[in-house]
Amino acid sequence: MRRRRVFMLFLITLCLLCFYILSLFYVDIQTDTFKSDFILDRDINRNLYVDSPIERGSVCKPQDNFTFIKCMKCGTETLGTVFRRYGFIRNLTFVLPVEKRLYLGWPYQMETYDYRPSKLGFNILVEHAIYNNTKMSKIMAADNKFITIIREPFSHFISVFYYFRIHHITNMTSKDPVTEYLHNIDKYETIYKSHQASKTRYCIPDGFSITKNLLSHCLGFPLGFPVGQQNIASHPQAVAEYIAKLDKEFSLVMIMDYYDESLILLKQEFCWSFKDILYLTQNKGSYGNVQSLKTPENLRLHKEYDFLDYQLFDHFNKTFWRKVEEYPGNFVAEVRMFRQIKSDVTKFCSINDAKSTEVFQVTNNLYTDDFEFEAKECRFLRYYFLNKLQDINDQYVGKNGVKVSKLSKALC
Repeated sequence: MRRRRVFMLFLITLCLLCFYILSLFYVDIQTDTFKSDFILDRDINRNLYVDSPIERGSVCKPQDNFTFIKCMKCGTETLGTVFRRYGFIRNLTFVLPVEKRLYLGWPYQMETYDYRPSKLGFNILVEHAIYNNTKMSKIMAADNKFITIIREPFSHFISVFYYFRIHHITNMTSKDPVTEYLHNIDKYETIYKSHQASKTRYCIPDGFSITKNLLSHCLGFPLGFPVGQQNIASHPQAVAEYIAKLDKEFSLVMIMDYYDESLILLKQEFCWSFKDILYLTQNKGSYGNVQSLKTPENLRLHKEYDFLDYQLFDHFNKTFWRKVEEYPGNFVAEVRMFRQIKSDVTKFCSINDAKSTEVFQVTNNLYTDDFEFEAKECRFLRYYFLNKLQDINDQYVGKNGVKVSKLSKALC
């Protein structure tokens, strides 16, 4: 009898414990469903869930002057469309490649002959260029801000690997080319960077590694390219000092893995509205299940090879989440609201053509100024502005003034 009572008491206690755990889980789901969507190997303070709008105040002025460093294969074309749209509708001036080129000297340092002249100065630099604070600050406005976006290095490697067709160009036959490459990097790097492979590479010069520390190269790390240039890769103190320099000079380093969260931080930094940061994904590749390729051995090999990018990402991932923690409002709710409005605008554009007179309105929202989005604006969400901006520049400067210089080493 006593055993039965003890057993019943145990069952009751177990049921109560399960109920308690489930209740906690339920509450957590109700309040934190979004949490799993945007936390990277860390937790977030509860003050992110405080329901309070951001007090903009009279000092908040939209940022029209900025330089966006496009780190290759980090969702930068999508952001590029956002930034070109912002400048285009406000008649701002851009640093534009000469003729119909795509890059501002990339992967070499930008020179004056890589961009078109402007009698009005420059508001925005958004095309591919290697970061150089001295050169860029010299031509940009006094209140220019530097921003960029990076991503988790292994997923970045996979994207670069397939986008630049490394497995095809190096004639791999393995059914697992990523693993094959990581176990034989020197062999395949030599083939890919050779002059013999130049006809099948797109915009990549001889001798340039597209897979080694590419994020760091785009952000101006001296890494010995072109041949004869300084290389700080093997000097930890110099690397740490350069990262600290970037931290000081950049107003915001976004993380592609947390795209919408990055845009909310951008909106706050630039005093923009939801309308300014609306987007449709551009130039997105699909390369299968990255996690299945991220075996312990592949990850170890990649960390050894791409070590600077891991240091870079680790530093700015921490600063990113610090900005999130310090955000002056309900960050989680604002991201949710932005995603909802973005989804609604996408649906609105899918059912209205450019001739429609329908208008999507956002009013009395805690997190953004009121705005209207007309059906005719939908095309701007995916419009490729670069060629349009170059055509406009041709009308004012003349095509004879924007020819490719014989001094230019860039291929695109």
